[in-house]
Amino acid sequence: MLVKAASVLAPIPVCRGMNDLNEGGRWMRGKTIPQARVEPAVAMLDSRIYVVGGMMAGWLASNQVQVYDPLSGQWESAAPLPILVHHAGLAAIEGDLYMTGGYDDMGQMMRAEPRINQAWRYDPDGDTWTRIADMPAPRAAHASIAINGLLYIVGGTGTAAREVWVYNPATDTWDTSQRALMPMAREHIAAVALNGQIYVVGGRWNNINTGATEKYDPDTDTWTKLADMPTPRSTLSLAVLNGYIHAAGGEDMISGCTYAAHEVYDPDSDTWTTLADMPTPRQAMGAAVVDGRWYLISGSTGSARYAERGLTSLVEVFIPGEWG
Repeated sequence: MLVKAASVLAPIPVCRGMNDLNEGGRWMRGKTIPQARVEPAVAMLDSRIYVVGGMMAGWLASNQVQVYDPLSGQWESAAPLPILVHHAGLAAIEGDLYMTGGYDDMGQMMRAEPRINQAWRYDPDGDTWTRIADMPAPRAAHASIAINGLLYIVGGTGTAAREVWVYNPATDTWDTSQRALMPMAREHIAAVALNGQIYVVGGRWNNINTGATEKYDPDTDTWTKLADMPTPRSTLSLAVLNGYIHAAGGEDMISGCTYAAHEVYDPDSDTWTTLADMPTPRQAMGAAVVDGRWYLISGSTGSARYAERGLTSLVEVFIPGEWG
């Protein structure tokens, strides 16, 4: 007679031990999000954090929109996005939100073949979504950055992963002129705007992580190579706090582990410094800064192969000290 052994779930691996440095600020718990998801699109608008789409349990794409008000400490729902999407971009421009691209099923993501080129504008006053001009081609796992009233798309998957696309909300048009290509093709990146420049950090290509840090100047259409982030990783989160760029979390597809690493870039000295790790290793989070506090929302405590098992509604908040 054969006896089937009870299955035991292997522990979710973490790429590195926790760093106990205490300087540089402190971490605290925030109010959990009502619907956990990985790879949502997140942006801050009018001191509120909007979490759009993402993947829920069962790897189902979502169209849910949840809004957090740090002042009241409450989550509420907004009008759902008209399409199901994850790995999309989101940015705020002059009182509206702009969502771009993404995937709508798991198979596309595994093949790195996005098929969504749609873009949508959200009006918070009317709580309505309106479809705007489509992107030049499908794109996902990219970054959407707003500078001087324009929307810049960098990185990601698709046939144009190294191209810089620019959307003008005033004319509802995409600039299709050939801009300088991003030096290193990579997806699942993180990017922020600082002093009119776009800083692109980390990501991966062919599942190989990078710590590459590159800066794009929209005025001169030039890229500059900067000091590498110490911990190569993808699906990380970035924030600008008091002139410093903070990077936290992420994953490694090859080893299958998640990161708790928290590293800070000083653009004046082109150097990185290690600060106190996130309390909980996570990847594919939503992130936004409100009133000088960095909110890291949901995501997974496991990398892609463990992501559904590690799906979490956790919210952690970083309050900067000497650094940031």
